[in-house]
Amino acid sequence: MVCRLLLFASFILLCSRVTFAQFNPDKISVGIESSFLIGGEMNASFDFLTGVRGTYVFAERRDLHLFSSLGLTTDIANPDSRLLIMDARLGVYWTRLRQLSFFASAGLNYLQESHRFVLSDGERNWQRSTFGWTAAVGVKLRLSESISSTLFVNQINLSFTSLGLGLNYIF
Repeated sequence: MVCRLLLFASFILLCSRVTFAQFNPDKISVGIESSFLIGGEMNASFDFLTGVRGTYVFAERRDLHLFSSLGLTTDIANPDSRLLIMDARLGVYWTRLRQLSFFASAGLNYLQESHRFVLSDGERNWQRSTFGWTAAVGVKLRLSESISSTLFVNQINLSFTSLGLGLNYIF
């Protein structure tokens, strides 16, 4: 239920901000992300994660741009083990050049992990859901007027660390 509410709120927030993109360019970006878990308590079925992220720049001050971000990440490789991460972050971009900027963000996340086991006495399911903190640092490289790429390190709940790459469409 919480998962559906967060997904619905994310969808409404991003859709309501689309109208602002027509008046203020470079305010909204939507993109895909792929990351590799490099540390944490996860088993091998959670090594690669894929997801989507929406970002809205709400304040610009010279070289610093404040932004909010919503993301949804999951693994798709193993149907018997599933990890779902939803997060909401606030952060800052520091623009060094027109094409290059550095960013840092922090926020809250919802993590849901589930496993399905086949034992000798039948099938068993295990599930865990937690709320926690998340933070990310990275580099954003603008490839064209409407496409940018990000390289980031993401820390989830002080126990999981991932290294990722994203491709964003800016409008």
